[in-house]
Amino acid sequence: MSLPDRRSGTGGSDIAAIAGLHHNAAMDVYCDKLGLTEPVMPTLAMRLGLLVEPALADLYSELTGTHLRIVPLQRHPRNTFVLGSPDRLVIELSKGLELKLAGARQSHRWGEPGEEG
Repeated sequence: MSLPDRRSGTGGSDIAAIAGLHHNAAMDVYCDKLGLTEPVMPTLAMRLGLLVEPALADLYSELTGTHLRIVPLQRHPRNTFVLGSPDRLVIELSKGLELKLAGARQSHRWGEPGEEG
């Protein structure tokens, strides 16, 4: 999602920050939306996540027997400030899919294969 697109509404990471569930704070979101801060430079972990996303998508599709599609930024039809940009759409389920490369420090958050979450 481009910076102008991201700044034009509120997405999932923004909501998590506002709710205190993300490393960013609500004030960070506010300042970002007003263009008062510099864009965050991707960390090595962020870059690695983007590089392996296609492979994770292929593996997910193979393991689940589903078909995936890349979708553009989605905007709520009535509340146009609400944004969504899933990594892929699972065609058979009409659901968004988020693909994450998580390290061992996050293993306590991992679910069982096939579980939601």
